[in-house]
Amino acid sequence: MDCCCLWLWTWLSTSCAGGSTVPRAERERPLARTARVAYGLAVRITREQLISITTEAGQQALASFRNLATETIHFKSEFDLVTDVDRSVQALLIERLTEACPGARFLAEEQDVHLTLTDEPTFIIDPIDGTTNFVHGVPHFCVSVAYAETKKPVVATVVAPALGEVFSAEHGMGAFCGTRRINVSRTDNPQHALACTGLFGGAADSMEAGIQTLVRIQSQLRDVRRMGAAALDLCYVAAGRFDIFWERGVSAWDIAAGMLIVEEAGGVVSGVLGETDEVLFARSVLAANPTLHRWFLSLTKQGT
Repeated sequence: MDCCCLWLWTWLSTSCAGGSTVPRAERERPLARTARVAYGLAVRITREQLISITTEAGQQALASFRNLATETIHFKSEFDLVTDVDRSVQALLIERLTEACPGARFLAEEQDVHLTLTDEPTFIIDPIDGTTNFVHGVPHFCVSVAYAETKKPVVATVVAPALGEVFSAEHGMGAFCGTRRINVSRTDNPQHALACTGLFGGAADSMEAGIQTLVRIQSQLRDVRRMGAAALDLCYVAAGRFDIFWERGVSAWDIAAGMLIVEEAGGVVSGVLGETDEVLFARSVLAANPTLHRWFLSLTKQGT
């Protein structure tokens, strides 16, 4: 039974009876890995469950990839696209996650009203990250879901259905691409580093700041890419494909899942100015291995 308090009653009954000969640490370890208690709810969502649900959503998105009718594409702003597929994928995710974890909250990109992230159990969802790529038939897009407690992601999955890849992580358990453990790169020389950034997806001030950073930094790197899906770009850092990723103008749903995956792969994630408190709401992100993260921040302190 998912997301219920039955396990708590069983555990209390065993512990209070005083009859167990199993050391307390051994009794509690399985519970710590399969259930978390917050606000009176035993929220049970495993990495495997989240992969299954997110993969189903990815397959729904893939069914419409390169087969979109013009009337299903809409503008949220001058630069920001949304499709009917974004909305249907989000609805599917919320339905499946509610079935798995009744009582959990949702912070999702295509909601009409975005809830404030609190300490309560919350799923942070980007139904299609890289919608512009999706609309134009470019396969670099993904479905991104993170489960957060106390405003911090603790389980995350990013599915890139057109690329056939699934990235995932659980706090303290490492990061994976499929079943393979992944780690950030060991590159310590910026001149050997392949970086990735985002520039043109948001407000004019974010765009200008991003261009200034790129002009200042690109000559010190091997090269820079712009892929257009922050959640997936973060996963590429986690897998050691990119050495650095930075972007301004991002929202919590763009980075929540990818942030945990990078951290569990041994990387460091902050805002581009080094913000570490509530990174989800810093409106910018910087991810790299510890050495290159420090190097990048040394440039921002010089006025980048």
